[in-house]
Amino acid sequence: MVSFFLKHPIIAIVLNAMLLVIGWLSLQHLPLCEYPQVKIPEFTVHTHYHNGDASYMEEIVTNAIEDKVMSLPAIEKIQSETSQGSSSVYVTFKVGTNIDTAQMGLREAVSQANLPKEVPQPNIVRRGSKDNNLPFFLILVESKSSTPEDLTHYTNCILRHSFRGIDGVAEVEVLGSPYQMDIALSGKKMRQFGINANTVFTEIETSLKNQPLGKLYDIYPLRLDQPLNKPEDFKKIMIPMQKKPAVMLGDFSAVTLKKNNGDFRFHVNGKPGVAIQIKETSTANPLEVSDELHEKINGLKKALPKGTALKVIVDQAEFIRSSLNQVRNSLIEAIICVMIVVGLFLGSARLSLVPLITIPLSLVGSLAVLDSVVTRY
Repeated sequence: MVSFFLKHPIIAIVLNAMLLVIGWLSLQHLPLCEYPQVKIPEFTVHTHYHNGDASYMEEIVTNAIEDKVMSLPAIEKIQSETSQGSSSVYVTFKVGTNIDTAQMGLREAVSQANLPKEVPQPNIVRRGSKDNNLPFFLILVESKSSTPEDLTHYTNCILRHSFRGIDGVAEVEVLGSPYQMDIALSGKKMRQFGINANTVFTEIETSLKNQPLGKLYDIYPLRLDQPLNKPEDFKKIMIPMQKKPAVMLGDFSAVTLKKNNGDFRFHVNGKPGVAIQIKETSTANPLEVSDELHEKINGLKKALPKGTALKVIVDQAEFIRSSLNQVRNSLIEAIICVMIVVGLFLGSARLSLVPLITIPLSLVGSLAVLDSVVTRY
């Protein structure tokens, strides 16, 4: 074989060129991630209800979800954690179970759980190589003139939506102290009016939605827009009574705008702050996502209010960049060392250039093999 290529150098050059092109094309399709993508059939069912204590969440939420999930086939293990206002059920399927089928079955089982109407719909998250406690990207929002509550409101309304449209971004969450409308019901007055808490909850939930009123001239749709921005707006919500005129919510409750959420606080250097936590999708290229996020941040800085700044404090793509730079430097050092050793022992500058061609060709050719293995599995 060696003698054949020595007698036909053009064929050797053409084959090496083909190998170089195939390897380069394979490099464009190879996925890039910090850790190998391991598909584990594990899911977490999160349920958050602000007004539920630990015993309520365990008896009404956690147990109801577990009863429905246990009826699914191929279940290997079920664990749960319950705390005030939060319920988490960890479901593990047997190895070899199709992830998509398991997720669909789990979603259907959770939807059949008889949860109270006031409890929000549970959120199902697939656990795996991308599921960890550290965010992929964390942006600190600072302001010298705004309070943490005002800054949280601005971040939720303006900045958060700017990052949701980026390819590869799976979730954008704001960490801060949001505004909260606190409604304290008076049990004594409610008994006097003959009103229960479920009726109040239903009327508040209905008032938060824009109600359709029909069409004008059968052409223009009409909707009832009832803005609820201040405590006075909530106090004017009408609550119906049996066989009696309706009363306003403010007649039997105290409504206040709570400026500090005591259940969750985000601090930076010991001071209240606001941050944007971004999680990537399982198939995204972290370097491309990171570059687009940095580009988006540079564009947003020009339109920020005076005294407001954005600062990246966590970027997991930096570890990948550093690792790739180390691999590149090690490869260059290895080629130089091989060239020096070959040149010293063989005493030929021409032969010392052989590793400069053969080593990169070998590495590029291996990319085609890696691409075929990744495509198969």
